[in-house]
Amino acid sequence: MNSEIDIILGCKEGKERFQRQLVLNYSPILFTIAKRYCIDEPAAKDVLQDSFVKILKSIVNYQEVGSFVGWMKKIVVNTALQSRSRKRYSFEVSGLEGRENLEDNPE
Repeated sequence: MNSEIDIILGCKEGKERFQRQLVLNYSPILFTIAKRYCIDEPAAKDVLQDSFVKILKSIVNYQEVGSFVGWMKKIVVNTALQSRSRKRYSFEVSGLEGRENLEDNPE
């Protein structure tokens, strides 16, 4: 098993083996965080997947200062909040679709 530092450095170099190890090692704890912010498990899985994409894209900018797990948790929380915001906006907009027809046909 690789150390956290090895995984970080391997991911920064784009090595698939270390990326896979990162996902395997940290999925359980990050999934728990995602479930706290999502309405159901499928939504939490989507948030987790989106979070790992963001983590792997931005890991090159990660400075080895502070907690690596804390840094990833922050990404998961922000991704979950963004997801909730997009879904709420989509729901609100879709609820207004029928109003145009009501205004065109005054009674």
